[in-house]
Parts: sequence; structure tokens; C-alpha cells
Amino acid sequence: MRILSFLNVSNISNLEADSGYVFQRLLLHNLAQKGYEVSLVGPPKMPCLPEVIQPIFLPFSDSKFGVRMSVEWEKLKLLLTHTKPFDIALINQSELTLALKLLFYEVWNKSIPCITYYHYLAIQGISEEGNIKFDPSQNLFGAGQAIWKRQLESALVSDANIIGSQFGKRLFLTAAGSQTKDIFMEVIPPPVQDYKQSCIFSISNSTKNLRQPTLIYNHRLYTHYGGCEIFDYLKELNDKIPFILVVTDPTDKRSTFRNQLDPSPTDIRKYLESLPFVKIRHFSTQETYYQALTQVDIGISHLRSGALWSMAIVDLMSRGKPVVCFNSGAMPEIVEDNDLLFSNKEDFQHIIIKLLMDSSFYLEKSKSVAKRANNFLPKSISDKFHNLFLDVIN
Repeated sequence: MRILSFLNVSNISNLEADSGYVFQRLLLHNLAQKGYEVSLVGPPKMPCLPEVIQPIFLPFSDSKFGVRMSVEWEKLKLLLTHTKPFDIALINQSELTLALKLLFYEVWNKSIPCITYYHYLAIQGISEEGNIKFDPSQNLFGAGQAIWKRQLESALVSDANIIGSQFGKRLFLTAAGSQTKDIFMEVIPPPVQDYKQSCIFSISNSTKNLRQPTLIYNHRLYTHYGGCEIFDYLKELNDKIPFILVVTDPTDKRSTFRNQLDPSPTDIRKYLESLPFVKIRHFSTQETYYQALTQVDIGISHLRSGALWSMAIVDLMSRGKPVVCFNSGAMPEIVEDNDLLFSNKEDFQHIIIKLLMDSSFYLEKSKSVAKRANNFLPKSISDKFHNLFLDVIN
């Protein structure tokens, strides 16, 4: 079976830290091992792309609105003209599904089954009055409503739709209202990198080695992720219990245009540089990133209430690191452990203290998150895609 995947890009300046790119690289590699012929439409210089994935290089906008709203139609048409028709198209930039479906028909004079994957939604919740709440990062000049309409349109014209969590599916179908009956949607979470487990590090070991405990916040530094609130919680806690906080910066080297749209990562980074217990790290490859995760003890989630999934959280879980998670969005689905969920500052600080001070509790949670992460290994996730592809083809 021949699969064409159209990449969702949210961090073109640093594709190794782009969850959409890492997702597709893992998934398509595993599908190729099942005998699929796989091609990926993405920007030039996609790093560490396995040879079994055939790249189709297409210029992508460095604007988050540009990649959502447009595709280089004539350029892509010319590139596809030199290929045989594909059996299925997996479209990860959901706003472009209809445009791409029409383009495929124009190129090959036949309908190509299209499956849309929703890596994000323009909506983040539904109010008690039933009104849609738009994601503030996508709602510049009211763009959130237009993006949501395109996503809903994609769901209606796709042969199947996929989203990463039951939370995301409920949110999507609730917002779709009466049109829900025309939408087929599967829940398949993104895969986690299958690096071999190193031994689980416990707090009791760190005490023996006279090493300060290390926490990590490995999420994007946007205001709407709630990082500043989390950093204030930790600053207050650090006055009582010393620890190091590693903060990754996946948005490192953002373009001038993206920084103009949202300067908050730069502002937050300046604030972090003023905190003596914080170390800001940037990882240029997935391998160095995963190696760094073996050196930390506890992960911290963001406060984004409408998150459909978090590969950053599952990355830590796969290394046996307990992650203290905000009890909202898809995060309770990810960890499936009430002991690691918080709803306020007091709960958050209590869980951190217990993980730091109670070695048996830490070890129990370390083992449970590692076991949970096994559900998201690439082979298991690619099997689910394989079954869905067969259903669509048949």
C-alpha cells in the first residue's frame, strides 16, 4: 500500500523539537517496516529522515497562520505529477484537507481516500452556556473561528478522522453539534520514541550521590501554556526544598515574524534567566534530548486546559519519570494516575514534596508511568493506523 503523508509543521525553525514532525517520522518508519511505501510532504532539510521514507520537498511558510491557510498548489501539483497515485493520503494539516483532496483529483483524475489527523484544534473548550472558547494563540483578529470552520469542513470531507485523545474527540464532536452524525472519528494517540529504557532513577539514589533533585519543564514557552504560573509555584517551593529546574526551549531560533506574532517566549525566557535554580537547555537532536531526560527526576506539565495530547509528557513517562500533571484536557488520560494530578497550587506542591521526600512513592510512580507509556510505542500505534487504513480501503 502506498501512503502519502502531508506534514503538520508548528516549529519549522527547529523540526527536531516539532512534535508533528517527530510523530510522522516515527509512524512512517514503522509503517514502512510493515511493507508500506511511504512518502512525506514536508519542508526541505527534514532532519534524520529514515531512508525508507521518500521525501517530497515543498516550501512551507514560517508563519503559523501561513501553514494553516495555504499550500503551494502549482509546485505540489508538479511534484505529484511525477509519482504514481497513492492508495491513501494522511493529512496532518487539517485546515488543508479539502484543498489537498481536490488537488489529488486534479493530478491523478481519481479520488484518493483522505484521512485527517487533528494535532490541535482552534477551540479549547465549551462554556457552561454552550459557547465555543477559542485557543488564544490561534484567535488573532478572530482567526480562531475561521480555522475551526476549516477543521470542521475537513472532518466532513475526510474518509476518516483521527484525534489523539477521548477528550479531543468529545470536544470536537460537541462543538460540531448537529453535524456530528456525518463525522467518523477514531482516537489514536501519537507514538513515543522507543529508545531502550535505562535504569529508573530514584530520589533515594540522588541522595546517596549527593545530587540535588532535578525537575524538568519541557514545553513551549508561550503565555497560554501557563508556564509562568508553574514557575512561580516552583519558586515558592524552592525556598523550602532546594532543587534544580531544567527548562527546555523548543522555540529556540524562532523567526522574526513568529516572534512578532507572539513575543511571550522571549519575555518568559528573560524571566527564567533571573531565577537562580533554573537552567535553560536547548537540544538540537532527539537523541540528546532523550539522553537528558534520563538525568532528571520529575517532570512538570503545562497548564494548557485544552491540550489534546502532550508528547513531552509521554517522553518523560517512557523514561520512567513521574510527571506532575494539570488535571485538565487530555492529561488525565495520559497518566491515568490520580496521585499525579493537580488542580491548584497546594495540590501541585504537595505532590512534588511527596515525590521528593518519599522514595517508595517515587519508585511506585516511576514504574507505573513507564508501564503506561508502553501503550504508546510506535509498533502499537502503527498497528492502529494500519487497521484504520485497511478499513478505509475496504
